[in-house]
Amino acid sequence: MSTIKSILIFILIITNLTSCTKKLWRKSYYVENFKNFMATKDGKKIVILGKKYHYVFDDESQTIIKLLSWENKSKLEIENYNFRVSEIDKITGSITIKSKAPKNSYEDLNEEDIYYLNKFGFTSDGNIFKKNIILSGQRYSPKSSANYDKNDPSNKEHKFNIELADYADRTKKIALTPVTVALDSAVITLMLLSNTQNESNITNKLLLYSFFDL
Repeated sequence: MSTIKSILIFILIITNLTSCTKKLWRKSYYVENFKNFMATKDGKKIVILGKKYHYVFDDESQTIIKLLSWENKSKLEIENYNFRVSEIDKITGSITIKSKAPKNSYEDLNEEDIYYLNKFGFTSDGNIFKKNIILSGQRYSPKSSANYDKNDPSNKEHKFNIELADYADRTKKIALTPVTVALDSAVITLMLLSNTQNESNITNKLLLYSFFDL
């Protein structure tokens, strides 16, 4: 009996360990849909208005807004993106932007294009120029009463997966978005809360930028 008992206990231990290992390595994702980037005029805040959540990223380098404003932006595309939400709804990740593989002379990068991309730290493997941009920021819940889509005439939607950390507290209430819409829906602003009591809150008008090709 003792031998049978020992075997049963061993099987139970192995079963529990297997179950724990699966839970430890299980990753969960959700798919976010969005249309375009929005940014403050100085480019230090990048905003993505998703269908599920709003995302406000810091970009002190102002790289993204400069690339989005580039007249030859059509020669760039997204190769990869990777985002992860942590337990306090901080979101971190990266976007890899690359030059398109040339198909005709119009899409080829000229010397001026190459100089511009090199200035922003793009590296080349011979034909393709790439740059990986690290981003971090905050995830917010949109306000149900606001119509954010009226401000975006684009009909093309983009999708990307966002990983939820295993330790993310999914019962926590997510803060409401700092993005507000004017009554006539003509202007979207980002309300930035001040860090000190001596400073007033800052309202930034958000500018709309069409996304890089996916």
